[in-house]
Amino acid sequence: MKSELPKFLLITDPYNSLEGRILVLKTEFPVCIFELNRPDEPTSKVINLNGKDYYVMIRTVLDMQFAALNTTQFKEVARWYYHSQSAEAGLETDL
Repeated sequence: MKSELPKFLLITDPYNSLEGRILVLKTEFPVCIFELNRPDEPTSKVINLNGKDYYVMIRTVLDMQFAALNTTQFKEVARWYYHSQSAEAGLETDL
């Protein structure tokens, strides 16, 4: 039986959860961990979805054949997080 991971997984960070850290694992190439909503980090890219800003940065790269990520991949992470939060709240989204 083949087991497949979803493209993104939300990672909990028990040591820093009070700071509101949001870590997301991207399971497809390039495999890496993103951090969302850290506006104080100079490497964060601002992604605006439906009037809300998400600050997305790469926290850790887990792939040895890493190439630079383009803006589209940062948008994918923000969009996935936006939709996952909307689904938890029972909201419909149009993005």
